[in-house]
Amino acid sequence: MFKVQDAQREKLVGAIGVMGPSGAGKTNSSLFLAFGMMKAKYPDLPDADVWKKVGFVDTEHKRGLIYSNMVKAGVTIGSFKYIDFPAPFSPDRYEGAVQQLKKSGAEVIILDSISHAWDGAGGLLEIQEKNGGRAQDWSKTNVDYRKFIDTIVGVTSGVHIISTMRSEQAYAMESVESESGRVKLEVKKLGLKPKQRESLEYEFQITLALDMEHQVRAVKDNSDIFQGEVGFITVEHGKQLYNWLEEGKDIFEERRKQEEAEEAQRQDFIGLIRGLEKEVGETVETAIKNIETHKSVNMNVEQMGLEWLEKTYNVAKMRADEWRKVQEEAKKQASVTEDAVAKAKEKAANSHSVFKAASYFYHAESDSYLSFKKGDKIPTDPDFEICVGITKAEYEAKQPKQHA
Repeated sequence: MFKVQDAQREKLVGAIGVMGPSGAGKTNSSLFLAFGMMKAKYPDLPDADVWKKVGFVDTEHKRGLIYSNMVKAGVTIGSFKYIDFPAPFSPDRYEGAVQQLKKSGAEVIILDSISHAWDGAGGLLEIQEKNGGRAQDWSKTNVDYRKFIDTIVGVTSGVHIISTMRSEQAYAMESVESESGRVKLEVKKLGLKPKQRESLEYEFQITLALDMEHQVRAVKDNSDIFQGEVGFITVEHGKQLYNWLEEGKDIFEERRKQEEAEEAQRQDFIGLIRGLEKEVGETVETAIKNIETHKSVNMNVEQMGLEWLEKTYNVAKMRADEWRKVQEEAKKQASVTEDAVAKAKEKAANSHSVFKAASYFYHAESDSYLSFKKGDKIPTDPDFEICVGITKAEYEAKQPKQHA
């Protein structure tokens, strides 16, 4: 069912593409944009601390390190968070590098470059070959491609991503008719084309193309910041870009609150599971271990997401309930046994009971009278059970009188 709501602008995670031939200034321009974005967010921080908010993934044989502590166009490029990123250039490894930089405190990350993810060792073209290399095999390769898109547009990390792409001149053969009517083939320049999958540049909010004079042209610009004659990319462009991304409803704060609530719930489940494990012992421990080592899980309880934690808790609780039921039955049985022992002891004790005072009885079946002194043992034979207690006077009245 679809939900209709009033349209409202939301804050955005930056997804910026910067392309150009080698030497056009992609790396430098990306660093300026990233620094400007963080300077707009943290205007009161010293520049050295602002640069610590910038992450850099370097596929270009550590060329990114050249820029650290260099002054370019009056801007001192400080020490940023850095990852050297050699082959293989698989989508999963790009995602891993982004997540690692995010953990280190980076809030805007430069991927320099993502061309390697296309035609580099372990990249998408190589994955396609391993999948069969046929056109229909792209259905399998597209799974990795979609993961890669989610990485470079910040879906999986929630941090701003600036991706650089190498570009090369694209050509086409075109039939041209001369004045004499003869048709000949001519080479036509189609402009610069990024070394990536066709149309990838349109996945970004903003795609910028740099020429060898370091001049920028907007291929796509949702912000309108780079429309028209822009010239060089500057730190100020980065500030404008950040302010544009921040316009609208703060959905990221809502997401953070949701993530915090989910993490609290996750910790509750972990506590409940480990509590059952401690209470019950081996029965629950074995059940949990079987889930942790299952091929579809392969992680311990502390690493699980909410879905698997809930499943694990339900299994652990079921095992614990079964264990408690067995324990309760054992207690009942023990209670019955204890009662039987107590009664036996009581009976045994009673079998050795004595009269606390002189006592007198009449046995009707034999029409006889019995007397017992204080301290005499109480008879346990069945005949005594039918005796009737009488008074001393009644007893003495029935005794033969002695004559002097």
